[in-house]
Amino acid sequence: MVRFLISRGYHIPSPVGLGHNHDRLVGELDAFASRTGLTVVRFAKGEFKEDRARPYQDAAARAVSPGVVFIGKAQEKMAAWAGYKDQASPLGTASHPHFTFSRQSRIPDYWYFYLHDHDWGPALVKCCCYAPYPLWIVVNGHEWLKTQLGAAGIGFEALDNGLASVSGPSRAARLAASLSAGHLRGAIDRWLSWLPSPLTPADGEAGFRYDFSIRQLEVSDTVVFDAPRRGRAWFEAAIRDHLDLGRPEQVALVVDRSVRSRGKNPTPGRFATEVVARDINPKLQIHYKSSKVKAYLKEGRALRVEATVNNPDDFHTLKTLNATNWRALRRIGAGVNARFLAALGEGQADVPDPATLESVVMPSLHDGQRAPGLRFGDPRVMALCRSRLVGSLMRGPPSSARSPRRSWPPSRR
Repeated sequence: MVRFLISRGYHIPSPVGLGHNHDRLVGELDAFASRTGLTVVRFAKGEFKEDRARPYQDAAARAVSPGVVFIGKAQEKMAAWAGYKDQASPLGTASHPHFTFSRQSRIPDYWYFYLHDHDWGPALVKCCCYAPYPLWIVVNGHEWLKTQLGAAGIGFEALDNGLASVSGPSRAARLAASLSAGHLRGAIDRWLSWLPSPLTPADGEAGFRYDFSIRQLEVSDTVVFDAPRRGRAWFEAAIRDHLDLGRPEQVALVVDRSVRSRGKNPTPGRFATEVVARDINPKLQIHYKSSKVKAYLKEGRALRVEATVNNPDDFHTLKTLNATNWRALRRIGAGVNARFLAALGEGQADVPDPATLESVVMPSLHDGQRAPGLRFGDPRVMALCRSRLVGSLMRGPPSSARSPRRSWPPSRR
């Protein structure tokens, strides 16, 4: 902080310099809003901000008009740099006062810039005019993938922030895998060039710049059911059978990390299985330190599993936004999802194939001869099936006929 103020020409690093930069930045942000014709909206307490801004982002997408489309403000608590005159310092004299700086609690205005980007779709840049001038960037990789699919001419059916179906699955998978930290860094540089900055060009020449860290990363896996009704029945049964997934020994299997619930150095965080059923779609959620993984039905059609890394240090990975950390966190998230899906599928019966079931229970014609259907639930049919099953179990299958255990998850669309 002292070097920053001195580099700006203040011979005495006084907090007055911070006030000057604050006033300059607020003036430039107000001028930006006026120049773009956007009204700055004051968010109400508890208001879901994204719902307020999303119609403007959707309109910009339809008009193919990238840029800032909505500006909002909200007061939020932060730890800001503040300075005060240190009267007790032996360095202080009447002609040369000495200032001390520390981080102190403040509740300033945060500026929310909602934008539409030709590569990333809807995005958010959130900033504050108090030092150290924090920035938050919020993006959705699913939206990035949708724009890439459209540019490549690959047809798809959207499933909220996912895909229900796609005409070129292998090409879509390659595109999804290609998303990198470089794509995001390039987008951040582009968006910040649209907005007034707390740092001037002279600050950049003096070596002051932003470094970005991965604050939160979500990696998801979506399994689309051919028959949503059967998928819901399967998932609800899985919830009932896996209420112990939140135990430390079970969490350790899902996250592939050592978890200690007792001893001198227990793993921080609470261990519990949460079944959230505030609406018609229940979800199963477990926690590991500050991160979590959850499963739920998306739009009643697909089983969605999401690993949310809220602190990369939970998995012994650095936070800096670069290619190495990005790839590591994506591998970690994908691994957690796969193990969570496997745990959910453990002990669950396979859903009958609709075509096979229909061929058994409905009348059919084979080589000109009619075969009656075996009505499932009919006492005589069930007795016949039971006797055949008992006979098969007593004989046992030949070794060549024994099939390996079916793996989970099933094939995806």
